[in-house]
Amino acid sequence: MTGTRIKTQNFDAAWISERSEYFAGIYDDLLNLRQQGVLQDKRIALVGAWNNAGEIRTIIKRLGLDISCIADNNPSKQGVSRLGIISQSVESLRKEKDLIILVANNYYWKDIQKQLLGVGFIERKDFFIVFGGEKHQRLSQTISERLLLNEIDWRNYTVRARLGYESYRLINEKYSGLLIWLMHQPSLGDLYIFSLFLPIAMNVSTIAECECVLIVTKNTVRKLAETLGFKHIELITFDDANMNWLMLMKLMGEHLNIRNAVYHGQNSIFQTLVHYSKVSFRDSFTKYVFQFPGEVKPIYPKFPKRTKYVLSQFREYELTPSNTVLISPYAGHFNAEISASQWQRLVNGLKTKGYAVCTNCGSAEETPLPGTAAPFIELRDCVEFVETAGHFIGVRSGFCDLICMAKCQKIIIYETGAPAASIEYFGFESMGVGDDNITEVINDCI
Repeated sequence: MTGTRIKTQNFDAAWISERSEYFAGIYDDLLNLRQQGVLQDKRIALVGAWNNAGEIRTIIKRLGLDISCIADNNPSKQGVSRLGIISQSVESLRKEKDLIILVANNYYWKDIQKQLLGVGFIERKDFFIVFGGEKHQRLSQTISERLLLNEIDWRNYTVRARLGYESYRLINEKYSGLLIWLMHQPSLGDLYIFSLFLPIAMNVSTIAECECVLIVTKNTVRKLAETLGFKHIELITFDDANMNWLMLMKLMGEHLNIRNAVYHGQNSIFQTLVHYSKVSFRDSFTKYVFQFPGEVKPIYPKFPKRTKYVLSQFREYELTPSNTVLISPYAGHFNAEISASQWQRLVNGLKTKGYAVCTNCGSAEETPLPGTAAPFIELRDCVEFVETAGHFIGVRSGFCDLICMAKCQKIIIYETGAPAASIEYFGFESMGVGDDNITEVINDCI
């Protein structure tokens, strides 16, 4: 929490390390199956990987293969497109020919294993459990075989909670007991929607008036917090927040001067509602985080204006005010199933109609679409930039949340089946957030 610590740790990278390790293990597991000849001349069905289907399909394609079927036990996920494949029930896989079923490691893998055995499939002949490496296999088998913690696990949990408490105590003392909000999710969208309702919860009119401390786990989220007006911001690593602080809150949260700013992490109550009801992303804050007894209206922040600077960017990149389209093809939590050729047709079509076109690139890994400019847009300038451009087209991401009230035409692309781009959950119309200049369209990947 000291200035020295912040400088010496890569906060932006910490939160993806666990997922990277898991997907590297998935690749090794599938590579091993391919080398054994298991996947030779077989159609592949994926079960239990709805959230991670895109990443796993990418891995399978790296191995020169592809997915033919996607199955899920949730009725709401059957008969809809996921990655361009119409999802089906697990039982219906019995009708498929020349099939190998891959069951991805998740909380229900043991149940899916029993289900497949019960309908006549043979393990390690017709289906395989793909755990994602030895570490995740050990954890999954241990969790599925017992409900009570053993002494080693309990000792590990208490150590993590103690580390979290030491970190918490320093911040609590530094700010003399101001209420602490833990925004452990490293997402711009989560912070923005949270901020729409925080002033109401704290009985003030603006974020700047909120006398509280905000804990964040990513540099870009910290920059947005500063732009929104938070006065007291602390940056800790995602591992510290996710491993230690959340464990501390699970064990003794009611005794601490801290609250969870998002529905993720502390328990699975709201997560279950997300999958099996019609709650929205907004509800996760108003009904779960803040627990308002009735509906409330969001209080939208005002972003700063740096008109001279923004106009200088337009001149530098030869963009035309009111006749420029900013395209945002990237999102932090999913990869849109839109091909390079599709984006290129869009860019070419816009240029033919006389528009200047630029790409929103949030990091060095995000490259501009061919033939487009790539000005660096600081978070504090994002609203003024798109208002000056006049037009925005982008896949659903946290950036869309930030510009939801920008005075310009906004076209936002969702994807059927993609949890991070669900129009039912994250749609601005379904949330009742944003202005009337938002057009929401759905890509079914077909």
